[in-house]
Amino acid sequence: MYPLIKIVRKKIANTATLAIVVFGSLVLVACGNGQEEGPMTTGGDTGGASDAGTDSSDVGGSDAGTTAGTTGGSDTSGSTDSGTPPDLSQLPIVRVPSDMLTVVGEEVPIVGSAIFPGIPLDIPVIDWSVVSGPGTVSFSKSASLATSATFDEVGDYVLELNVSNGPYTSTDQLAVVVINDQQNTPPTVDAGPDEIVNIDTVLNIAAIVDDDGLPDNTLYGAWSKVSGPGMATFGEVIEPSTTVTFSDLGDYALRYTASDGDLSAGDDLNVTVNEPANTGNNNQASADNEWEFVVTDNGTEPQARHEAGGVAYDGKFYLLGGRGNRQVNRYNPVTNSWENLGTPAMELNHFQPVVYDDKIWVIGALDCCYPSENVVSHIQLFDPETHEWTQGPEIPLNRRRGSSGTVVYQNRIYLIGGNINGHDGGMVNWFDEYNPETDTWKTLTPAPTKRDHYSAVIVGNKLVLAGGRMTDYPQTFKNLVPEVDIYNFSTGKWENAPDIPTKRAGALVVPYGNEAIVIGGEIDTGSFALTVVEAYNVQTKTWRVLQPLNITRHSGGAAILGDELHVVSGNTKIGGGSETPTHEKLKLK
Repeated sequence: MYPLIKIVRKKIANTATLAIVVFGSLVLVACGNGQEEGPMTTGGDTGGASDAGTDSSDVGGSDAGTTAGTTGGSDTSGSTDSGTPPDLSQLPIVRVPSDMLTVVGEEVPIVGSAIFPGIPLDIPVIDWSVVSGPGTVSFSKSASLATSATFDEVGDYVLELNVSNGPYTSTDQLAVVVINDQQNTPPTVDAGPDEIVNIDTVLNIAAIVDDDGLPDNTLYGAWSKVSGPGMATFGEVIEPSTTVTFSDLGDYALRYTASDGDLSAGDDLNVTVNEPANTGNNNQASADNEWEFVVTDNGTEPQARHEAGGVAYDGKFYLLGGRGNRQVNRYNPVTNSWENLGTPAMELNHFQPVVYDDKIWVIGALDCCYPSENVVSHIQLFDPETHEWTQGPEIPLNRRRGSSGTVVYQNRIYLIGGNINGHDGGMVNWFDEYNPETDTWKTLTPAPTKRDHYSAVIVGNKLVLAGGRMTDYPQTFKNLVPEVDIYNFSTGKWENAPDIPTKRAGALVVPYGNEAIVIGGEIDTGSFALTVVEAYNVQTKTWRVLQPLNITRHSGGAAILGDELHVVSGNTKIGGGSETPTHEKLKLK
């Protein structure tokens, strides 16, 4: 066997090469510019050093910048060492092109060269390989001097050409810098056409964003208000497609700005915000129309009850709950008839039902018994199609209460106020948001006023709390709340409003146009409930009086079907003891 020979070639200052031949303990150095270096002893007696004093011409003269090695051969030098190196004139002289600059994804031709000074000892072996680099390199012909390479990622690479002549191998390395062929340009943004909306409208907006993918295929964006008289509240500010609501009338400019990390661009959307479509008197509840009793065609009527709840769904009126286990009654205005849909397994009273995801939700109800009723611990769901009750998620222990206001706004359910001890001094001003999709609760800024025994409503983008009391047994009917609290979802703040003209608790409240209509209720003087109907306008911040009910009532159910306001059941006196099944309606136009 031949003793090991290793020649290492490196580029020096981009102009010269250096070859180091190691044989035994003797080192020969040759520069690629043809200059010679004398032998260097690396340790110990070589036992025939004259054999190692090989002139640099033995490794190719000025071409000696070749990395070479051998793994075999015969010893012909007569050296007393382990063997004599073979004739180094057999080393291939290998060259690669100068360092290169190319583009990611493009095929770049590479042509190397190999010179075999002596007689080839075997069929030459040629191989291109990757020494380093961030990505994958594909060679068209890795076993050919003339090949091409394709790089899949940007960065710095080192390629190596290996050429073997029998036992002799020489290499040379090529540095390649791979860049993107495109020049980064800013994203293009189209915020959409100009819009004209009413202030009580949730506007859907959608920006269209396009980008060249540079520099790293990442894109960021966000909506903002450029100008306008009030607040613009976005559903998801970073999403191109989202919703927006406005706090005040006027002209707004909204902008969606997109950035690729280096460059950014934006486009503006102009929105004109007008009064609600039903601001005019012709589209508001008429102050002249009178209430009329509803007599069904087949003589059916709802079950008498109080401390119940009413809600409209799919064009029908649903009356639920009340003191004791009460039926679920449904009124169909097309057939002008009532029907019984069954009785829940538990008592539910002092709640405001809402509709979400095709079911009627009861959150924050009480059960038995007066004056310190228990709070129902779980959400209760009624399916109008199957007529079945199911138990929903548990309400957080430290936020449970009954006799509170409950509303739905933009796919969230809000619970406001209430009483944790039924009628025994546990009134609160809590304000909670419930996400039914994720079953998560969020605590919001409390309402300015504590209140229970009332109903809340959404008018446009505002939450209206009117009526109610701070119930504290044994002075049950005292402490009526005159203050009206308004929460603006666009600004996220509570606002003041004029006091309610007629203080009352247990009133029925519905939204219509830009008004909250407050119907009936119980007072703190006298024994009978009220017939008074008043409406609060969230735009003008004024109250007005509508025609009174035909009979006194509180704590029944109310809902709007088409252009008619229906009021059902309740108690004709304050407290209990005089429940009525009567049903009356008011034409709103």
